[in-house]
Amino acid sequence: MVENKYVLFEFEGITCVVKKSPFTREEHMNGFYYYDLEHEDDDDYFPARIKQKACSVNYWGALMTNKPLVGVDCSGSIDLFDLDEDEEGEEIFVPHENFVTNVHFYDLNFYYQESANNIISKSTDFHSIMKIWECIDPHFYVPEEMKMDRVWSMPNANPYLLGPVKELLREELRGGFTIDPFANQSKWAHVTNDLNPNMSTNFHLDAYEFLKLFDDESVDVVLFEPPYSPRQIKELYESVGLDTLGGTRTQASYWSNLKKEIARVLRVGGKAISFGWNSGGMNNKKLFHINRIRLVPHGGAHNDTIITVSVKI
Repeated sequence: MVENKYVLFEFEGITCVVKKSPFTREEHMNGFYYYDLEHEDDDDYFPARIKQKACSVNYWGALMTNKPLVGVDCSGSIDLFDLDEDEEGEEIFVPHENFVTNVHFYDLNFYYQESANNIISKSTDFHSIMKIWECIDPHFYVPEEMKMDRVWSMPNANPYLLGPVKELLREELRGGFTIDPFANQSKWAHVTNDLNPNMSTNFHLDAYEFLKLFDDESVDVVLFEPPYSPRQIKELYESVGLDTLGGTRTQASYWSNLKKEIARVLRVGGKAISFGWNSGGMNNKKLFHINRIRLVPHGGAHNDTIITVSVKI
């Protein structure tokens, strides 16, 4: 078994990621589909079927796809066998070649041995799970004449739960690969991060280190909902026992560097959707055009939540 390694391949035109153990909470990518793999009683070297529901016995591994497997969703499972004939002309079941040759040689030593003998399909390979980033087609967002509106909402500590915010995200997220360095409990992005280890996100890194994971111009949308003020930063981080790095995270330069990283990872035509108490967005008029600003007032002495939608030009 290859620890922390995965097999990436195509099955019936759909990109698949397979591992021979369940996907963990951190490995689950939002917007993808998950299935279980079951093997036959007498053979543990390859899966016999893809199942929609958990396997009670003969569990083989887990499958993640970027599109739903219609056959599995309709019938609950599909068998990975084809009918063939043996030397005597009798019908026998053989593994579905398009699927099984990619995944059933899962022991690394056996894999190298069989590869040397040219037995394994050349399409077989072991990858990091983050290769699934390549499963998502890029999306080009265009600069538009800026529009501004104002929609009232009751206050909420988590802006992603505000009705006007959810409405805006449904309108603005039209395609492409989306990441969120301050996700909290949000599930809008494909890959999420939050420094708080109690949050159900893919990563628990400092936001700067999280953004460093991504190549130049490899992301279509960044959701940017950080703490809005030095006081909020201090209170939020210390409330869960986290450090502000000696005050570094409360300095303007730290947040400026985060925005530079966002500009680096976004493709031209990529979109940054930022939250705060001002409409500055990415604060770079040469690189970004503001398409939209939404003010969300909460009444009384509450500050407005301001969402700025900027496109990298």
